Amino acid sequence: MYELYDYQKLAISELKEKMREHKRVCLCLPTGGGKTIVFSDIANKAVNKGKKVLICVHRNELKQQAERTTIATVVMVEKLNNLIKAKKIDVNKFDLIIIDEVHIGNFRKVLTDYNGYVIGATATPVTTNKLFPLKELLNDIIVPVSISELINLGRLSTPKTFARVPANIQSLKKVGGEYCILLLNLAC
Repeated sequence: MYELYDYQKLAISELKEKMREHKRVCLCLPTGGGKTIVFSDIANKAVNKGKKVLICVHRNELKQQAERTTIATVVMVEKLNNLIKAKKIDVNKFDLIIIDEVHIGNFRKVLTDYNGYVIGATATPVTTNKLFPLKELLNDIIVPVSISELINLGRLSTPKTFARVPANIQSLKKVGGEYCILLLNLAC
């Protein structure tokens, strides 16, 4: 179906090693590094060994992407939460739950009573949720490759700068927690 790059094989190896020690591990790969391919490979191998695997996503595009690469069950987080509340599904029947875009945090409610293994995949392992940071949910993290390494390997394009950010970022306006830079006189 697909062939893994060496750094993706390294990610799988590092995840396996960490999961011997910890039940909940964060997979951190840069955007474009193939997180879906990595966790789908793990999920497929587990399913082929008779394990029950659930992949939890928050957007239809991610659901469709995961469904193209895995034989595991893929579900939207809100649908899963509703099934749990209605007592139509018991997440503890799954051996492994994989959370795509784990930093978003909307999946926490589905893991409240879950005791199995969790892989949280993200390119940005930082959350703004001060009440429930990722370190409260995930026990360890692997970062098998950096953005610059992926650029050097030819897996990512070299970035181009189109605007310079002022040295004093304190002066920048924030919209929705993100910095807003006025370009071409467009209001944020």
